[in-house]
Amino acid sequence: MGSKSGMVYQINYETETLEGTYMTNDSAIYSIAIDQAFCVTGSEDQFLRLWALDFNQFLMEAKHEGTVCSVDLSADGLKVACGTLNGSLGVLNKSNQRYWTLLRSHTASIIAMDFHIPKKNMITLSEDETIRLWDLTTFDQVVEFSCKIDLPLCVAAHPQLPIFSCGFQSGKMRVFDIEKTRVA
Repeated sequence: MGSKSGMVYQINYETETLEGTYMTNDSAIYSIAIDQAFCVTGSEDQFLRLWALDFNQFLMEAKHEGTVCSVDLSADGLKVACGTLNGSLGVLNKSNQRYWTLLRSHTASIIAMDFHIPKKNMITLSEDETIRLWDLTTFDQVVEFSCKIDLPLCVAAHPQLPIFSCGFQSGKMRVFDIEKTRVA
């Protein structure tokens, strides 16, 4: 099975004949995985979808912040692993329909970083135009700021207050409030 435009083609590998064609969605499918009972697709529209093998409708879906470029099913078929082009990795548990993110990362080089010791955070700036705060005890991403119009270049955390400042390519400086997760 494979796709370029939301279509799934079922091919018999022994006879090399087309057995079925299924329209799943309007955008390109980047990854597909199949077991005895289900098919999982990851697509450009940022959705992970779980399908019955007749493809009449999806049974579950999870929207992501980036294109879903990689999917796989666990050996027991109960979990679906999912990777995205924006650098996250997650797992969907089919039995309880819960989704959890295992990992988030920058998608380009890190330009600068600093530590905010009182909040136990690390702050990273990246060429992917994001500012991310990471919890130093769990290594989870706490918050992400997107800077599509102005590339962040340098960062300095306040030694006591829950704020940090960033300098940007335009020459502007912004102060961010960690607790309120916004520009101060």
